[in-house]
Amino acid sequence: MPKVTSSSLYRTEQRLKELQRLGLSPHVVRLAMFVDMPHGAFSLRCRDVGPPLDIWRKCQPAGPPVSYLWSCDEVMTGAWMRGGLAEFLRRPTCLSRRRLEFIKFKPWSPADGYVVIAHNEQGLFANRFSDMIGDADCHTGGTLGPEGLDWEEDFLRWAAEAADVGGIRYFEQVLAFRRTHAHRDDYGELLAKYSRSIEA
Repeated sequence: MPKVTSSSLYRTEQRLKELQRLGLSPHVVRLAMFVDMPHGAFSLRCRDVGPPLDIWRKCQPAGPPVSYLWSCDEVMTGAWMRGGLAEFLRRPTCLSRRRLEFIKFKPWSPADGYVVIAHNEQGLFANRFSDMIGDADCHTGGTLGPEGLDWEEDFLRWAAEAADVGGIRYFEQVLAFRRTHAHRDDYGELLAKYSRSIEA
């Protein structure tokens, strides 16, 4: 996504209101604003998406308006509200209640669709932390961050600290889930199903 660093172009107030309209917690809003990350580990998988841009409407899957949260490796994580009057007017057969959904999609390939990864913030972070744990699994050596942490054990300890700071309750369960199922070819699909099942 294009990046603009000027605060006047970032439209901070507009972005803040957009995120708050979805009813997101102050913690998720703080992460999505990229001003004061609660822990360095989040910066690995929650990267700045830049200011709100008109082109975003063309770079999202079909459905309600998407609020972009963060990106990683050309995959965007966003949130939208399903149901409600606006969607009913577009699709009169839609009688579903308003429901928050967190999705992953590729902005430059909107035709590829999207995956619903969670219906609440705990599920969102379960999905995100599985990806972070995968980063540790993919590296057998090297260092991470200014502290010079070794991968594997030290990284997982660092990620667990981030989960604790963020009030994320499912870190150990996600770690166990990933270690049990990560070898599967359909792990991404399985993970999305798991993180959608997590209760708030």
